[in-house]
Amino acid sequence: MGDLLVIVPSRGRPKNIARLLDSIRKTSLSTDLYVCVDDDDPELQQYHYVMDEAGRDGDILEVGSRKGLTEWTNEIAVRRAGEYQYLASFGDDHVPITPGWDKALIRAINDMGGTGFSYPWDGTREDIPEAVVMSSNIVKALGWMCEPSLSHWYVDNVWADIGRALGCLRHCRVIKVDHVWKGDQTSKESGEKTLTDRDAYYQWRKTRMINDVKTIIKFNTPG
Repeated sequence: MGDLLVIVPSRGRPKNIARLLDSIRKTSLSTDLYVCVDDDDPELQQYHYVMDEAGRDGDILEVGSRKGLTEWTNEIAVRRAGEYQYLASFGDDHVPITPGWDKALIRAINDMGGTGFSYPWDGTREDIPEAVVMSSNIVKALGWMCEPSLSHWYVDNVWADIGRALGCLRHCRVIKVDHVWKGDQTSKESGEKTLTDRDAYYQWRKTRMINDVKTIIKFNTPG
């Protein structure tokens, strides 16, 4: 088992998973990949083929009933938080470039006391962690990795808001993880949820954010 578990829900993109596996193997020695795929995915057999051919010990493909990014990520994160000290949420369109990226992002969290969020430069935005590494004690405290009222969008805004409120958000600008976005049916379907997720995000900020921050503080306060 590696030091870091990267959780990647995917749909209709087995080639992206093959690319992600290849890039992780070239740039990391101690990171495991957990791929989540719906059982009605038309490319399901290709996912099995990719994982059988390119996966190594610690890499897992889980197939289940159809879920979105948030539901898949939370299900796996909560289940595995006791086994990994660090968890990551990546898209299947992320490609790690910098050798040792995982160790560097973990080190950034340790430099903040062992609790927090770190993220690389992905070529798009610097203000929010679109590809995030976080300490698993945050997941244990909250019972989720992605805010449950969101289906896909604004989950990274939540991570940024919590991290800033706690003073434990670190952008590692020199670490490169490319975001190779390409429009397809999967992105079209998720894009239809943008406005609903936006409203849910602002509602979370208004009514629940402060309690989530307090929960993390209490969970990580000795005694």
